[in-house]
Amino acid sequence: MLQSTSSRWALGWDGTIIGVCHAPELVVGPDAEYEMPARPEPQIPIDAPPVQNLPDQPLGLFALRLTAFALWALVAAAIWSWAGSRDQTPVTLVAEAIDALRDRPGLSAAAYIAAYALRPLFFFSAAVLTLAGGFLFGPVNGFLLTVVAANLSAGVAYAIGRAFGRGVLADGRAQSLVARWARRMRERAFETVLIMRFLLVPYDAVSYLAGFLRMRFGAFIGATALGSLTGTAQFVLLGASLEEFTLARPTIDLTTLLASFVFFAIGLGLSRIMRRREREREAVADEPTTAEPEVRRIPTSAIALAVAAGLASSACGGDPPGRTVEPAGDRLRPNQTEAAEPASFPELSERSLQSASMPPGFEGGRWADVLRAADGQSVDWYLWGGDERISRWARSYVADLAAGRYGIEVNIVPVADTADAVAIVLAEKAAGRDREGAVDLIWVNGENFRALRTADALYGPWTGAAPSGRFLDLDDPLNAFDFGVPVDGYELPWGRSHFVMIHDTVRTAAPPTSIEEVFEHARANPGTLTYPAPPDFTGSAFVRQVCIDTLGAEALTDPAGAADPTMLEPCADRLREIEPFLWRGGETYPASIAQLDELFAAGEVDFSMSFNPAAASHRIEDGSFPETARTFVFDSGTLAHSHFLAIPYNAADVPAAMVLANFLVSPEAQFAKAQPSVWGDPSVLELDRLEPVWAATFADLPIGPATLPPETLAANRLDEPGVEWIDAIEAMWESEVRAP
Repeated sequence: MLQSTSSRWALGWDGTIIGVCHAPELVVGPDAEYEMPARPEPQIPIDAPPVQNLPDQPLGLFALRLTAFALWALVAAAIWSWAGSRDQTPVTLVAEAIDALRDRPGLSAAAYIAAYALRPLFFFSAAVLTLAGGFLFGPVNGFLLTVVAANLSAGVAYAIGRAFGRGVLADGRAQSLVARWARRMRERAFETVLIMRFLLVPYDAVSYLAGFLRMRFGAFIGATALGSLTGTAQFVLLGASLEEFTLARPTIDLTTLLASFVFFAIGLGLSRIMRRREREREAVADEPTTAEPEVRRIPTSAIALAVAAGLASSACGGDPPGRTVEPAGDRLRPNQTEAAEPASFPELSERSLQSASMPPGFEGGRWADVLRAADGQSVDWYLWGGDERISRWARSYVADLAAGRYGIEVNIVPVADTADAVAIVLAEKAAGRDREGAVDLIWVNGENFRALRTADALYGPWTGAAPSGRFLDLDDPLNAFDFGVPVDGYELPWGRSHFVMIHDTVRTAAPPTSIEEVFEHARANPGTLTYPAPPDFTGSAFVRQVCIDTLGAEALTDPAGAADPTMLEPCADRLREIEPFLWRGGETYPASIAQLDELFAAGEVDFSMSFNPAAASHRIEDGSFPETARTFVFDSGTLAHSHFLAIPYNAADVPAAMVLANFLVSPEAQFAKAQPSVWGDPSVLELDRLEPVWAATFADLPIGPATLPPETLAANRLDEPGVEWIDAIEAMWESEVRAP
């Protein structure tokens, strides 16, 4: 079990907003495959490297170092023996080598950089090579060459740690020096590496540790480049102060030696300034306060100067006076009261999610109480398992960070249909199992959310207390309503879906701009169009697009109209009219979007479709779609909605579920899942609400070759009709289109 030591707000020096950050002493990131109870495995595996997918086996660094030491001892013995065979000493051999190197300055500089860069592979001392650089090349050239070589060397050591570091910290010594530095590096990456470089902590140890922790490489190398300047100058000047290498008493340049000590004092002073600033922040953190923590903004252009001056920015609060928190091992449950008859959704009052009100069971408390209660708990997260890419990301990146940062074990339970998880919760409610339920967190939206809310089977309202909510526009209809159902604080938006059509530019150079142009293409090229049969999620969306195009979006805004069967007759007529021109004459339809993708990849149909704007780019990457595949939207817009995270009313580990959901909406997690090579799921965050560094990072996020720019999607967005209309449209298709 991980021992929690602190909860604090922090802005990392790499620009990372830690938010309310629980800092365990020791990271133990589970990378196990979780058994999916009675659920089918995904049918179409997608090979892609997950973010922070750690190797399964630990690397015995002690054994490697011992081996390296033995090899260097053998090399030293061989040199000594060879020198003796030539009636020389090792010192005279080294002196001859130095003279040879000084006679060829260009070759010696290249050899020096190469040897320094590859040094971590052989565990050779950085200090020895830096001293040698000063002695061979002098104070100026030695400094410049060593700066380049040392940063290359740091990158090599970082890569070694990242590739082979799994399990190195999992030794149970929660109070060890390495574990404490590791904790600091997770909380404030840039600043901690900077301090460690100023303090001359063993060079490779810092680089390996940064790799073990999967620190962002930009933050690591930036802090290394800046923080190593004083240390590099110190050792280069120390080496340059040695004027002659002989067996006699060495000649020392006292001025250069003094300059070396000056740089040592500068580095030590800067590190002490930064550590004093940190202690002052922690002292502020211990003061009880009822105010919501805030994070100061640091402009991107000022980060380097702020680091050099040791200016940190974070704040956090301790326990409110008089507040008693139950032990983390206990199940903190909301008060169980008799449920009132749920009102119809148009009558439900809307609650502002931007309030800082605490959820049931934590009234009068703070988010830090939720963090403490979550420590040591586990979350059974039920999510759609139709894309192995998503499941792998959740198992590796999410589960590892949740364990290391918050002490939460995350059990991923992929389901073929979210309705399966909803059915479990509703069955437990019907059976009176109001505590210790099987489901802690659900990826949910639409009719499944309505089913849970109607049955009063959700915990909440809780999302107003989530610190990551500050990065969301909770007044946006996509976030305030879930297919027409008021969210009211019972689910947290964590991703965006936007319906896109997919075509091959070789077959259809100019994509259609409307549903009618798609149908015209089908009439001119019979058999080249089809869609998954509803209630398939994507196929149902295509049918909704047809109905909106036929009736107009305004016609589908009144929930009462869905009860009138005549309202959808024009849409049914249009779908029946195009049916003879569909694939196989409309006699059969693909059962899923996976089958439609196979037809498109084989060239049997000219169009596919998806609710993930990056889906076509993924298929190009894995080789299932041609490189000429592209996505398009209609001029009148295509459907878009948010997808959410909800907590069942009887979840066994409510605090851990809230903490996990809050993390999934953090800039860190949102950026991870938005990467095209990982998932490509659009972020729900508002860039103007992020720290400048994060806003710039999201703005520079690359998109795949077939993915439309975010601004194009935003300009062509249609809000989803209410769930009443979705039910009515699917029923219409089943009775009026498929049945005949």
